[in-house]
Amino acid sequence: MKIDLPTLLKHRPFQIAWVWEMLCIGVGLYAILALENELLFFVAVFAGVIPMVAVVLLFAQARANGIDPMARSRDIVQ
Repeated sequence: MKIDLPTLLKHRPFQIAWVWEMLCIGVGLYAILALENELLFFVAVFAGVIPMVAVVLLFAQARANGIDPMARSRDIVQ
C-alpha cells in the first residue's frame, strides 16, 4: 500500500478527519489539564484516531486497486 502524501492531503475526507482529530485532541487536552480526567482524555483521543485510520486505509486501498480517490473526493464537495 503506497500512500502519496500530497494527494492524501488534498483528499476531502482526510481533511475532515484531520479537523475532527484536532478537535478531539483539544478536548483531550482540556480533559487532562483542566478536569484531570484521564479516562476522558483517552476516549477523546481514541474517538479522533478511529476516523483518521479509516480514511487513510480506505485511501490506500483505493490506490492499490487503481481507483482515483480524488474523483470521489470531488463528489462530496459538489
